[in-house]
Parts: sequence; structure tokens; C-alpha cells
Amino acid sequence: MKQINEPFTEDNNLLMFSSWCWFPIYETNFGWGKPTWVTTFGCSHRNIIFLMDTRDGKGIEAYVNMEESNMARFEQDVELLQYASLNPSIVDA
Repeated sequence: MKQINEPFTEDNNLLMFSSWCWFPIYETNFGWGKPTWVTTFGCSHRNIIFLMDTRDGKGIEAYVNMEESNMARFEQDVELLQYASLNPSIVDA
């Protein structure tokens, strides 16, 4: 595991993205109904961003995991904040 992760820890400027948009996640029914909210698994790696559709399909949720110093700058980026909410509440089902 250390050999796999080593290249990712050497360069703090590396950002990895994964888009799960357009997957019919909210249409999945395992027998107890469709999900109210879907999220990704917990991730200990830094500088990873997961993108997923919102439940209503009209937006995108971004799960961002960064080093603290980078996250502080990211959360105060004026251009980003024009288009995003940092901690949106879950919309009622």
C-alpha cells in the first residue's frame, strides 16, 4: 500500500478528480426505496475531489479533501464562492 500511495504524497500540487455524475445513483432501489442522500466513502488521501449529481439532478456536489493550508485558501476563493455553497444543507426528500 505504501508503494502505491508514495507517488501521491510526494507532490502536494497533484489534485485527483473523480466524477460520478450521470450515474443513476438516486434511482437505485435495494428493496427499501430510493436513497434520500448519497455520499462517497471516507477517504484518508489528500487532494482528492469527488463530483456527484445532486438528488434533483440540477446541481453537482463536490466532496473536497485537501491539506488544511490549501483548504483554507480554497474556502475563501472569491470566484469559487460565486458559484458554490461550502456547506449546503440536505434538501428534504
